[in-house]
Amino acid sequence: MPPHPQQRRGRAEWVLYVGRDEDGAFTHGSALCMRAIENHDLHEAVSIQDCDALRSQGVAFPDWLTGTPTLVHRPSLTKYTGSEALLQLTVVPSS
Repeated sequence: MPPHPQQRRGRAEWVLYVGRDEDGAFTHGSALCMRAIENHDLHEAVSIQDCDALRSQGVAFPDWLTGTPTLVHRPSLTKYTGSEALLQLTVVPSS
């Protein structure tokens, strides 16, 4: 089972937006991305945001966030979706 999304106190350089399916389990792509973060020890570099938890808190999403997984590089505002997000996580330097 992939790690549970966690809230970070610091501001990570990357943000991974993940989602859940109808059964409440993380979608396959989201689970794979979270596993990559675990396997590459990227917890300091990547902040994980659970879109379903945010939605239940009434958070409004930006127009560009149309699906999960979505990985965003904060400094450049570059976004990667789906399998591109997973591939990008293999080259993110750990902090």
